Amino acid sequence: MKKTLFVFLTALLALSITSLAQTNLTIKKKSSMKFPRMPEMPKMPAGMKNPLDALENRKSTVYIKGSRMRTDMPFNQQDGKAPMIQTLIFQSDKKQMITFSNKKKKYYVDPIVPPTSASVKNTKKGGVVTVTGSVTDTGETAKLFGFNARHLKETITMTPSKNACMKDTIQVEIEGWYADYDEFLCPITRNKQEFMTDKNCFDDFDFQTKGGIAGIALKEIKKMTMQGMAIIMEEEVTEILKTPLADSLFEPPTGYKAANTLKEVEDDSADDSTNTNVTTPKSKVPSNNPPPTFALPQAGIDNSRSTAKKTNMIRIGIAKPKVTSPDSKKDPNAGDDIASAVTNSLVESLKAENVEAVQLEAESPETGAKEKGCDYIFYASVTQKRGGGMFGNVVAMGAITAASVFVPGIGGMIATTAASQAMNQTMGKTAKAKDEFTFDYKVVRLDNIVLSQSVTKSKTGKDGEDVMTPQIHQASKTVLEKIKK
Repeated sequence: MKKTLFVFLTALLALSITSLAQTNLTIKKKSSMKFPRMPEMPKMPAGMKNPLDALENRKSTVYIKGSRMRTDMPFNQQDGKAPMIQTLIFQSDKKQMITFSNKKKKYYVDPIVPPTSASVKNTKKGGVVTVTGSVTDTGETAKLFGFNARHLKETITMTPSKNACMKDTIQVEIEGWYADYDEFLCPITRNKQEFMTDKNCFDDFDFQTKGGIAGIALKEIKKMTMQGMAIIMEEEVTEILKTPLADSLFEPPTGYKAANTLKEVEDDSADDSTNTNVTTPKSKVPSNNPPPTFALPQAGIDNSRSTAKKTNMIRIGIAKPKVTSPDSKKDPNAGDDIASAVTNSLVESLKAENVEAVQLEAESPETGAKEKGCDYIFYASVTQKRGGGMFGNVVAMGAITAASVFVPGIGGMIATTAASQAMNQTMGKTAKAKDEFTFDYKVVRLDNIVLSQSVTKSKTGKDGEDVMTPQIHQASKTVLEKIKK
């Protein structure tokens, strides 16, 4: 497919994040790209890496200021030198993209709106590509990263006419959580226009779409299908910062030279692997019929509470749980999703008329407990032992069971919240049949006197079964009962 069409598709798929307000934002993300129908790669020789592993667990940083957006994507290099950083800048005010890397020291400017057939010699006109699509608002909302977020879905189909240069229909499915903003400085209009879709051949694109997704994409899956092949792109925000950004951040660095072609900027010799020690496990491909509830980005769930404690209120501080899983020996961060889900669940379930729970900083929970006026600290550890099957990715995706849980006489009705959904979602992808999950906890006063402690174990009967929530709620019930006495 011609590069100008690729530029168009890039702009089209980036619409949900290029239309942003004037607030300066720094957005940290993790992403993956999958090719579900691609044949398996042959086993690589010793010392070499599977090139597809580079597309998993990628991290990037997005900077937003007014009508401009910059994305930095670091790539480790085989020679052990400092990571290469590939940068893409959208300058909506100038209707252009700038690409450069810190290795080549060159930059290339590409127009967001491609050239027309009248401006390119020796070209021909093809036919018409009809673009249809619509946006569905599921009605689900959540408070994420301090923003009001909505769960939206969009489908886009590009259908070429018989005489079009583009020969194959392209279908794009998008689903995610999007943070609302009130004003937009970089809308990408979808008016009828030409695009070079084949060598020296232009098609007219007739947009008949209804609406479009707008806002910050906090978690998003994009699936593009063409010629029987599919590409699935997954992105999730891990942190959002509101800090002033210099205008120079959205221009080519001083001393970089302008390139005549994009090829001069790209570096095929660079190693795209972002993690040299972790072998990425295979994951299930999302079906064409996604589940009715799309997973929340766990990092965005706000568990903050006011440090001012009400009179006669008992406050329990939740220290970050220690997680030991089949992957934690290789990757120290492998259990972060489970730890986050357990913390969220404890904050919700340790509620009573005069009891509340708050999350403590991982570095020094004891200091945090004193600063937040806590009466107790809740320490917990989770151990997962593999009972059978291949370990899946620990990501908050897939179908969930969001049933309410009742704790008789103590906690009252614990409604289906973002926290309970996150636990179900995490277990849905983490747990395999016959896995054993151990929950070991201890609750102590600030003078180290133990209020309650216990160890419970439970095995899963099937893939995705949530055996952690019952253990957490039983522990919470016991703690609340002892506090009541």
